[in-house]
Amino acid sequence: MKRCLTIGVAGHVDHGKTTLVRSLTGIDTDRLREEKERGLSIESGIAPFILEEDVELAFVDVPGHSDYLKNTIRGLSCVDMALLVVGANDGIMPQTLEHIKLLELLGLKKGLMVLTKTDLVDQETLELGELELRDAVKGTFLENSSIHYFSEVTGEGKATLRNALKETALGLMPRDPNRPFRMWIDRLRVFSGFGTVVSGTIIQGKISEGSQVEILPLGERTKVRSLESHHRRIKEGYPGQRIGINLVRIAPSHITRGMQLVNPGAVGLCRYVNTEISNLSLPELELKDRQKVKVYIGTGCFIGEVVLFEGERLFPGEKTFAQIRLEQEVGIVPGDRFIITPMNLQRLLGGGSVIEVTQRKVKTSNRRAHSELIEAVRSGNFENFILEFLRQHRVIVKKQIAESFYLDKKAFSNAIERLILSGILTEIVPDKLIQTSFKEELKGTISVKIPESISLSIAFENAFLSK
Repeated sequence: MKRCLTIGVAGHVDHGKTTLVRSLTGIDTDRLREEKERGLSIESGIAPFILEEDVELAFVDVPGHSDYLKNTIRGLSCVDMALLVVGANDGIMPQTLEHIKLLELLGLKKGLMVLTKTDLVDQETLELGELELRDAVKGTFLENSSIHYFSEVTGEGKATLRNALKETALGLMPRDPNRPFRMWIDRLRVFSGFGTVVSGTIIQGKISEGSQVEILPLGERTKVRSLESHHRRIKEGYPGQRIGINLVRIAPSHITRGMQLVNPGAVGLCRYVNTEISNLSLPELELKDRQKVKVYIGTGCFIGEVVLFEGERLFPGEKTFAQIRLEQEVGIVPGDRFIITPMNLQRLLGGGSVIEVTQRKVKTSNRRAHSELIEAVRSGNFENFILEFLRQHRVIVKKQIAESFYLDKKAFSNAIERLILSGILTEIVPDKLIQTSFKEELKGTISVKIPESISLSIAFENAFLSK
């Protein structure tokens, strides 16, 4: 199967990101007239980087100016690895630090670093720049990544960087092609005679010509007329690949950037997500309980309220569990990453990962109990999670748990088997589990002689509905 990956090119404005991408690919990612006039990126630019016939990379060159942080977040939201660019003549700058934190919050695991414009400085300055860069990424996913030198003027480092990119990219775990198709829309175009074409990066699954897709949050279903990738017609799109999708009978006024294409029925809509959230703001900003923020998920930007499970404030460097209450329904699945910014500032405030999707608000009275539940999931202690969930809800429906929580499904199943073998859990009907002690309570309510599995299920329903 074809291997496709995206590389986010991050760093401070005027540190040579676009020049570096152009040197590697021959493509200028600054396509807007304003970008040409001002000499800086405003929107994320895309450039293909074909390594081999079956290995296709794409650079996503994001804006480095703080005024366009929202476009930077959207551009980096679906990438597989990072290329952090620092101008050797400037060194570490504010957006360098903010982009490092942003990449960390998005959950990236691999990346490379480049000191550009090396022709403008001497060797001693280069060495100091490398030390400064190492210090800036200490404790992050980039800590042990290689640093490369690059100069457009002399051509220094171009060949070695290409080889390093290939080696790092091929060492990444590929995205799962067998999961349901998902793609966040980041571009929208209209072509006379062809209709609406939406573009984005496939974050999981595959898509083919003729496939049925659902547009979230509209809930509208349509068909894929044709597919393209980097101006080439293709029959099938793969996870990690940048593609354009020509949709049948969809008016451009009905669809916007930030919407999502999925397999019909594969992703549910929700307004409430329980999360682990970190405050990594620069400059230092407090995150207050019940604070309204902008929430970036995929390429979408939504308004939400953050309800902290503990405390009144979350300070820089701290993390906690929180419920985010969105003002509109969004297609989210457990494990999705998100970024938050203040309502009135183009500054990174924090972010994290979705641990549970739910239709219920967490109440003040049960925040601590829910915090214990989320902690058990986050730490992978599934036996504690199962017992705490049963304490709160009395029954586990395995299918619903898998859809609602970010779980290692194999480890979760193994934990259930251990609890059944130890006599702590009982499966009353396929997919439904209760504590054995509760089973004994239910038996006392049974008077009709019918099979135990059915009678237990009826007794449970009666007990549950009476509460």
